[in-house]
Amino acid sequence: MKKLLLLPLLVLPLLTGCDGNKEVEKCRLTFGSKMQEGNKDAIKELSNSELLVKTRDQQEVFLLAVYQDQYSEECLCWKTYKEVLKTYCYKYWGLVYTYNAHNQDETLSHLKIEKLNTSTPYLYIFNGEKLVKKFSHANNKQRKIFEDTSAEEMRTQICKYVDNPSLYYVDEENISNSEPQVVMFMRNGCSDCKYALEEVIIPYINYVYIWRPIFLFDMQKYYDLSKYPDASEEEKAYYQNLKDKYGLSEAEDNPFGYQQGVVPTIQCRDYGKVRAAAVYFNDVVDKREDGSYYISDSYYSEERKEIPTEPYTFPNVLKGMTLTEGVIENNGKYYWSQEAANKYHKENFVAFLNAFNLGWNCLPEK
Repeated sequence: MKKLLLLPLLVLPLLTGCDGNKEVEKCRLTFGSKMQEGNKDAIKELSNSELLVKTRDQQEVFLLAVYQDQYSEECLCWKTYKEVLKTYCYKYWGLVYTYNAHNQDETLSHLKIEKLNTSTPYLYIFNGEKLVKKFSHANNKQRKIFEDTSAEEMRTQICKYVDNPSLYYVDEENISNSEPQVVMFMRNGCSDCKYALEEVIIPYINYVYIWRPIFLFDMQKYYDLSKYPDASEEEKAYYQNLKDKYGLSEAEDNPFGYQQGVVPTIQCRDYGKVRAAAVYFNDVVDKREDGSYYISDSYYSEERKEIPTEPYTFPNVLKGMTLTEGVIENNGKYYWSQEAANKYHKENFVAFLNAFNLGWNCLPEK
């Protein structure tokens, strides 16, 4: 197999677009969605707190379609634009958030979202708290964005300011058995998944050019279903069966699984098989008789490091490591704090991202 020189970081070149005669820096949308069944998951209404978190804390690059409470809801212009949004999401794997301008309070005043007693809808592009571009139905030159139900005008104008996402939410239909993919299995209610996305994945894609997208498979609804008190036996078993199906759980024929399957797990998949994987956190901490703490089980073991996964190899073996900081005791169990564990897990995860971002065709022989 051919060798590949891996770089620790591949920096994005500066991209530019046109706004009249002015040059603007192009950024990359953070998320897209290939979950197109009725576009239910591609268009989401945001509350004040959710919008604040996306802009201030998560620094997401996103599209925000804004309407004016009952003034818009009673008007054909907003109804038409909602159809445009559905088409845009379906045709271009887009993800758009909607927001009622009349709900905003002082916590969002710095975003300067227009609040009017008219029906005028707006489209905003935000990069964190920074406004990238604002489009208004009241602007005759921009009105076609809100009225062209083919969504081609919306797509054309958006592409002047932002590039396609590197992260796409997917469902099972999008997990291929015929081509290489990187898929991150996660749950939106999982704090470790949130940590990995916000602290590693999103900063990485903001500074490194991703040749192929990373797919995000959110397993939360299957997890929730398994926990319902009145769930059937089939429903209770479905979440575990799903982890088994996609190779998250360890088995004789799948050395890249870990325990019964944990999230977040990111995999390089090729023709339906797992070729390499990385796990964030989920280490098991125990206490020795001498009072010292150590990692009794981890995905990152000497045995797993010996499995050929060129061009990927993780730098930090964690199983068996003595812990000198960050150990938390709760109800007789021991845990490694996210802050302490991140020092090691981040390096392992970034090594995975580097390897399979730069080495898509350098997969182990089947």
